[in-house]
Amino acid sequence: MRASRAASLLLVFALAKSIVLAGHHVPFSWWAPVAYLWQDASVVLVFVALECTLVRRQGIVWVAYTGLALYAAINIPVTRALSTPLTWPMWRAADGPLADSMWHYVTWQNAALFVSVLTVGTVAPFAFRQAPVRPVVAAMLLCTALGPAAAMRVDTLGLERNPWTVLISRALPRVPARASAGDWRARGFDHTHGEDLSRFRGAAAGRNIVLVSLESTAAQYLGLYGVHPGVMPNLSELGRSAIVFDNAYAVYPESIKGLFSILCSTCVSGNGGDHS
Repeated sequence: MRASRAASLLLVFALAKSIVLAGHHVPFSWWAPVAYLWQDASVVLVFVALECTLVRRQGIVWVAYTGLALYAAINIPVTRALSTPLTWPMWRAADGPLADSMWHYVTWQNAALFVSVLTVGTVAPFAFRQAPVRPVVAAMLLCTALGPAAAMRVDTLGLERNPWTVLISRALPRVPARASAGDWRARGFDHTHGEDLSRFRGAAAGRNIVLVSLESTAAQYLGLYGVHPGVMPNLSELGRSAIVFDNAYAVYPESIKGLFSILCSTCVSGNGGDHS
């Protein structure tokens, strides 16, 4: 038995990953290749196990190989645009809200990338037909074993994920939220008096007010809190000459309803209603 298809599939995944990473900042580290490819290697190992099990059914093995390579190629334009492969919620929205956006990315460039990856996947099994099994499998086992440790040392921004591992992980049952015994709107912190801001009362009278709302803007990436370089230098510069509230508490644990409360000064309920 040779590792032609396994090596070819890993090459397809690596090529697709390289295309996705083009234009992104990739940290220079000895851990980086392992961090970005360990999930790809794990999927190939599963394919190798399938190939060993179905030695007498090569047709099924070729179908599996084609499906794995084809799906990796399909996800190239998706991951380039959204920094994530397709998930089950995205598939469910593909014939509705995302339909127009998907057609927007059907371009000649993306088509060329898609065809190039499939071409490599078609030619590679013949080029690697003499590839020995043990060194290839050993390398992928080592990569998979070191992957979690490498991912902790390299900030991959989620781009290390293989399209198939994303589908499988999203299909697994989720841990349900634990019901709260008390009122979820009750404050879970001690009420303490902070700085007296009464001196600013009326300071903005007669001025225009611009409300800028950002979602998922973590403080750990802002230069205002000591990160260098900050990803939003203008916001950090504004914060240095403004009043900054470091302790903010949401009225609801979902962004969409929290934003509703900000805009409408209304506390929303769990079913979308309000408590006015």
